[in-house]
Amino acid sequence: MKLKFLEKRLIRKIQNGDAEAFAQVYDAYIDKIYKFIYYKVRTQEQAEDLTSQVFTKLLEYILSGKEIENLQALIYRVARNQVVDHYRSSKVEVPIEFAVRETAVSFEAEIGKKEGLMEIEKALRKLKGEIKEAMLLRYIDDYSIREVAEILGKSEGSVRVMIHRARKEIKGKLLNKDKG
Repeated sequence: MKLKFLEKRLIRKIQNGDAEAFAQVYDAYIDKIYKFIYYKVRTQEQAEDLTSQVFTKLLEYILSGKEIENLQALIYRVARNQVVDHYRSSKVEVPIEFAVRETAVSFEAEIGKKEGLMEIEKALRKLKGEIKEAMLLRYIDDYSIREVAEILGKSEGSVRVMIHRARKEIKGKLLNKDKG
């Protein structure tokens, strides 16, 4: 509850023109947002450009006076939308090669088997849309189920189900591969 109060106070200060308050938000999230975006784009330059755009759009949104319930979730939604817009304008499928290896290592440890990382990476690449996004947020960015739900704008139950189904699907593919 204390964090919400501090966030709302910062937001009010930003809306009143306090540049230092926005600098605090920027400093708190810049590295996380850059990493989040970098895992989804091809180059450092694209990640830097998109990260800059995220904070510009965030400032515009805050200054618009709209109600903000969760600042962190808002920042990640803006970042996610920037990446989607970037790929939509370039008409290229969102690559996750940068993120898949790290997720695969984490997932491999969780499975408790010595499956090849390549097989886990293939299975993760085949996931679609929000299921893929939920897995990456949960295993790469190490967010809680609640945080992933807020970022994706879903209920915690929906996120749990998405992650459970994705994990079950990946484990099933890996186990069936061993039998075949």
